[in-house]
Amino acid sequence: MALFDNNSRQPNLEDDFDSEVENSDPEDSDVDVIQLLGFNVSSLAEMESWYQEYTTVDGDNIYYSIGCVDDDELEYDEMERKVQQLMPTSRVLEGFCAQCRHLLGHWPELSTDFWTPALGRSCRTVEIEAATRSGCRFCSFLFARLLRFSLLDTFRKIENRLNFLNSGQTASLMIARTYPDNNTLWLNLPGRMNDRCDFYIPQYLSIESWALSPTDNLWRKSLEQFDLIRAWIDKCCTSHRGCHSAENVLPTRLIYIGNGTLKLILTATLTSPLKYATLSYAWGRKPFTMLTTETLEQFQTGISLDDLPKTMRDAIFIAGKLDIQYLWIDALCIIQNQENKSDWLKESCRMGSVYGGSYVNIAASSARGVDVGCFTKQKYWSGGFCARTTAAEYSMVRGFCAWELYDEYTSFEYLASRAWTFQEKLLSPRTIYFGDKGLFWECRSNTMSEFVPDGLNQIFSRPLLCPQGEAYDWDGIADYYSNTNLTFVSDRLPALSGVARRQHEVTKDSYLAGMWKNDLVDQLLWTLWSPKNRTQRLELSIPTWSWASVGSRTTTFAYIRDKPTRYYAHVLDAKTLHISDPFGAVTGGELLMACPFLVPGRLGHKVRDESTSDSNANVFLRAGMRPFPITQDCKESTISADDTIFMLPIVDDSYPNSQGSSETTPANEDERESFSITGIVIRRCGNDRGRFHRIGHFSFDFYSPPYSYDPEPGRYHEFMRILNEVGASTGETECMEVLSDPPIPEARYVIMLK
Repeated sequence: MALFDNNSRQPNLEDDFDSEVENSDPEDSDVDVIQLLGFNVSSLAEMESWYQEYTTVDGDNIYYSIGCVDDDELEYDEMERKVQQLMPTSRVLEGFCAQCRHLLGHWPELSTDFWTPALGRSCRTVEIEAATRSGCRFCSFLFARLLRFSLLDTFRKIENRLNFLNSGQTASLMIARTYPDNNTLWLNLPGRMNDRCDFYIPQYLSIESWALSPTDNLWRKSLEQFDLIRAWIDKCCTSHRGCHSAENVLPTRLIYIGNGTLKLILTATLTSPLKYATLSYAWGRKPFTMLTTETLEQFQTGISLDDLPKTMRDAIFIAGKLDIQYLWIDALCIIQNQENKSDWLKESCRMGSVYGGSYVNIAASSARGVDVGCFTKQKYWSGGFCARTTAAEYSMVRGFCAWELYDEYTSFEYLASRAWTFQEKLLSPRTIYFGDKGLFWECRSNTMSEFVPDGLNQIFSRPLLCPQGEAYDWDGIADYYSNTNLTFVSDRLPALSGVARRQHEVTKDSYLAGMWKNDLVDQLLWTLWSPKNRTQRLELSIPTWSWASVGSRTTTFAYIRDKPTRYYAHVLDAKTLHISDPFGAVTGGELLMACPFLVPGRLGHKVRDESTSDSNANVFLRAGMRPFPITQDCKESTISADDTIFMLPIVDDSYPNSQGSSETTPANEDERESFSITGIVIRRCGNDRGRFHRIGHFSFDFYSPPYSYDPEPGRYHEFMRILNEVGASTGETECMEVLSDPPIPEARYVIMLK
């Protein structure tokens, strides 16, 4: 059911409690009145007890008091009547209701001390919805935030209780300065006055506000949808040098959509350059018209618009409105039914140039199938707004949006969960998202929405796109991509090949099944995002040392190590074997490393982290008595408790305190603020000495005073003791070669990871 569909949802409005109580029998007991009004309490005393706890408990412990209202009932028909009654009183002018106009025109004087709040206005949900329906942009945004986190009914049930108790309390909108020109607003629960928004509900309902540049003027114009898109495209093409494409090779085929015709053409007959759009969309499970060996000749004569699914028809309409005569859609431009996949294999290697050379990419961001379409915006949805605020001594135009607005339009949408479309977004110079939250623009230089059309403040957006000629944040890409889904698991590496090829063109580094040779030591330290989602290892011949060999979401912690004290391991050589595309599928790989230590042990029983419900394994080291927890990469059914495994330290991190050593030299152990050793867990591979498979990750930490925090008391020091006792001798016994002149002192023992 659509969140904002008024024809299908129950209305959300307050009860008129006073009239119900007045019309009830004076001799009714408190219990009868309470039950009449739908409260889930057995007596007035219980209601008053709830009120006392709800209004006094601190914000971190309010979960129980809020949960008590879950089973209260709401009278939706009466609420709808009340909203209809209030709508004429909202008095919406120039996009804002009377209460919001007063707030914007009398913006509170905020303290120069950050996070010192001031009261913006009181809020009743019935008034917010009435003003939303009447067109108030501020109230529409507040209403959307309540619905975004399924909190509207919770607020109303609490309001009902407060009204019954005649407390006179409402929800409140607070405002605080958080940066010199930035404000944070948050909506408190009814009857609560929290002075921070960093916990539970106020955190969910927080709004960020920043000062717009004097040159930002799109917000004033109230442009029609396609006029706004044209303005975005014009600004990007004329002002964003980083968005200019270096690609000048046309796709093999394009769909011609000009002059009222629709047909497939071979671009070899065309003169480059020309403008074409691309489409990013989810196929879904229903069959639809596509290019096959049987339809190839027919498509070159003509394609019936009526035979195409809705998303494709919408994309053709959008491209036409933008005066673009050519469109590339994978299902219509790549032959889909060849047994040897020859056309698909050839064309899938060209995604970098196909999407990189497009004029604009059209993304059906919310559609779960090709039959859904692009125009799916929910009624009354708001993703923010722009407005002038006037205080006693100054006036400025401000933008307002949620902190996670970028993710809501991109990362949280269904399209973002698909691996192929993630690549398409990264490769395209500019993408327009059409979804249930309206229009969103993302190019290599800026992000904008129809609600904040001049651009988001950069601190609110965390895009992975980067200007032409700059390298991607590969750790971020690998983390994100590992969480996407594929219809065919064999596409694990091919669906990232275009991005990898583009990265190679910038860095000239060697690509190794999702990783890069120059950063391989750091990138080896990937681990599962959540061990409870561990799966079987993918049967794709991807080497076990690559994150791409597992089917779970992974993450790399290299970004937190600003100045590692010591690298234990060194990469001597690495290679992968591929079928045809050096950035696509592989048939194997080898990594040759030099290291000073291997610590032997055996795999123990599973342990469960009660705080996260994550199930991990223990390793019992031969020279120690206590278990050492590790995170296994996947479900290894071939490992038994008697098998010997080895812990391979990769890096020793330490952070010196203010009295410690300089940034370029290791800190004295007595002066460190923290200790951390991180590495991977490996097991023998076959009968050849020195060859191993990766099976997991480990990290042991210790924090010295003044932090005095040891998450695993004594474990770090115990591991270091064992490493110093048996690490070198085990490395010499298990290695395939001993180096006489190692690249890192003591890293003499050569091993191979497969």
